[in-house]
Amino acid sequence: MNSFALPQILLLLAPGLPLLATLLAALRQGRGGEWLAFAAPVPALAAALLLPAGTHVALPWILLGSGLFLDASGKTFLLFISLLYLMATLYARGYMAKEIHKGRFYIFFLAAMTGNFGVLVAQDIALFYVFFALMSFSAYVLVIHNGSQDAMRAGRIYIVMVLMGEVLIFSSLLLISQAAASLDIFEGALALATAPAAGIILAMLIAGFGIKAGIVPLHLWLPLAHPVAPTPASAVLSGAMIKTGLFGLIRFLPLGYAALPGWGAILALVGLVGIFYGVLAGVTQRDPKTVLAYSSISQMGYIIFGLGIGLAAPDYWPELLVFVALYALHHGLAKGALFLGVGVAPAAGRKGGGLLVSAGLLLPALALGGAPFTSGILAKSALKPHLYTFPWPEWSELLLSFAAVGTTTLMGRYFFLLWQQREKGRPPATSMLGAWGILVGASALLPWFLPISPEFRREALELIHIAGALWPVFLGIVLITIIWRGGIRAATGVRIPPGDVLVFLEQGWSRIAALGGSRTAVPPVQAAEDVAPATRSAIVERFETHLTRWLVVGFFFFLLVLSLFFFFSRT
Repeated sequence: MNSFALPQILLLLAPGLPLLATLLAALRQGRGGEWLAFAAPVPALAAALLLPAGTHVALPWILLGSGLFLDASGKTFLLFISLLYLMATLYARGYMAKEIHKGRFYIFFLAAMTGNFGVLVAQDIALFYVFFALMSFSAYVLVIHNGSQDAMRAGRIYIVMVLMGEVLIFSSLLLISQAAASLDIFEGALALATAPAAGIILAMLIAGFGIKAGIVPLHLWLPLAHPVAPTPASAVLSGAMIKTGLFGLIRFLPLGYAALPGWGAILALVGLVGIFYGVLAGVTQRDPKTVLAYSSISQMGYIIFGLGIGLAAPDYWPELLVFVALYALHHGLAKGALFLGVGVAPAAGRKGGGLLVSAGLLLPALALGGAPFTSGILAKSALKPHLYTFPWPEWSELLLSFAAVGTTTLMGRYFFLLWQQREKGRPPATSMLGAWGILVGASALLPWFLPISPEFRREALELIHIAGALWPVFLGIVLITIIWRGGIRAATGVRIPPGDVLVFLEQGWSRIAALGGSRTAVPPVQAAEDVAPATRSAIVERFETHLTRWLVVGFFFFLLVLSLFFFFSRT
């Protein structure tokens, strides 16, 4: 039996303690779940802070021979994700205090936490996928927690898209393991660069992990799931879980190994589209959590844009990886603070605590817009030097500046909706205020203390960069004023319903139904939100019935791919 040193034990406990807590919470039917959930992320946070990059644990007795490994990028992701889970758990103690099904919530919250941490430290393909699937399927129960019609619909869309993503990821990982003749993740990424079916594998990888990361047009589940999930779950869905899709791309794409300018250009273009589409769709929303969901889609576009540059120019990938990890940390903490603020700000009222909470929320909101002296300007300054490796760098920099204008406007919409909800709900519990306050402080300070090049900090504080970051924020504030004075419909001329493309798919299905003589058809020009509730419900049910059939087919395909995976791994 292997003997482990203290660093190896700590690394083993990072996913191990949440797993044990999940099993114990399940055996106790959720009783004491809040205490188990609060203790579970502590080893992961300690590992991120204390363990050196390169710490390894061999686990030959698990699956086909497994191991855990913590590298520099894994440390950064584990740091902010474990901190986010810890604060979300503290917040949940007050938020879930009177919930009837809080025991169930904590069981699946712990299961999702286990998978989330495990993805970041898994060294082999088999263990990576087991953790990834555990996280993805556990999150389904968090999405449908309140049992409302909207929650159940969001859950159905989520689980269908997750299963499609799982099949794509499974298939691509199977082909990668065959090409590498190994289950080691790092050998797989190296082998992918020269694999005979590299194009097909890359397409499946990007689509599979892109569903989890919210890449446009694979983002449909985000604006539906975030508003209906409990607020602490929304915080980790956006701040942590979508980052695992990004982390999967970092782990398996041949970044730094091969120059793939075609695929790099596709990723960069998809990232740019996501940046602006998230803003345009989000600014028309009526729920602050939906606004934040579209903001996540937009912010992830920045990172996907950086991945595209890295895939096209492998020599720059080590520096770009710093940007990707830094931006993921900056966004994860800022977005977590903004989500937790949704449950704190309205109940705090207009005066006193309400004004203090609003002032606190300005910090992560301005950071997302890249305002001077925030973590946002630090993260974006790490990307700007690499724009000159891309065609038309001046245009790229200008587009990103206008994207900051859009982000500032989107944050204004978020504050406007929170203001409309002021003095609603019971006063926030002390644990909720404490968790939110810690995340606000961490989002403002922690990125500046990461082990990054001093040049990034110096450049972010240079006058020319401050001036370049100031005008988009100022212009965004002007647009916010126009929208507030004229109304959102007068400013935009259109309202995009949550789920956007999905609504169009439902309308397309209604047209097909109309051709077949169905009475539930919707006129093509009629928006889904304007359809009579009974009619729209019938359309949605018919549409989702067909999706459920695909779910059954996909499940059996999932089992087939799993069997093939283990068969080829043993041969």
